[in-house]
Amino acid sequence: MHTHTRSGPFRILVIDHRPLVRAALESLIAARTRFEIVPAAGNDSALLERALQEAPDAVVLSVGANVHRAFAFLASLRQASPPIRTLLLTEAVERELRHDAIRMGAYGVISPESPADTLFKALDRVCRGEYWIDRATAAALAQPSRSVQPAAGSGERFGTLTVREREIVALIGDGLRNKEISLRLNISETTVRHHLTSIFAKLEVADRLALVVYAYRRGLVAPAPPAA
Repeated sequence: MHTHTRSGPFRILVIDHRPLVRAALESLIAARTRFEIVPAAGNDSALLERALQEAPDAVVLSVGANVHRAFAFLASLRQASPPIRTLLLTEAVERELRHDAIRMGAYGVISPESPADTLFKALDRVCRGEYWIDRATAAALAQPSRSVQPAAGSGERFGTLTVREREIVALIGDGLRNKEISLRLNISETTVRHHLTSIFAKLEVADRLALVVYAYRRGLVAPAPPAA
């Protein structure tokens, strides 16, 4: 996984087949100094070629409700070397879409109805190689699906966690990053990382995404209430 090591802003490529929507997103993102837009235009093939050539820090893949177009791009971007981190912006909110999009390579899924600050926060995390998992997406991922089932013995594995490790699992499920967890629990970030290594091993999960899904399935974090 490549990381952002330059002192300059994160480079963002916006992909949307609707020119006006793409221009609006580019303008919104470019207004933040920590982001820089990689200009792009043309059809799907041209946009994909641009992404592969420029290797931006993140791609905002805005596709409306066109799920098939989204997955075609995700498959191509995932096969790049190194893989290109993608934030999926889509009006489709079905549980299976969120579930499949993450597992097809998206680093996050957000709705165009989200506040602008949510987009900025999500982009910042994705550019740093982290998943953007909001409560709605995490709750969707935690539901039984056609492709993922609870692992046998998961309850027994949870019982091996210490009290502090359970606290950290709950905070991870609540969306906190290592620094935020260290401040909340008054411990160092190094200690947080050590706890996470132990948690991953005990629960037999590969990463934070899998841990978030586990936390929701075990009822450690309550799903966000539906919007009014």
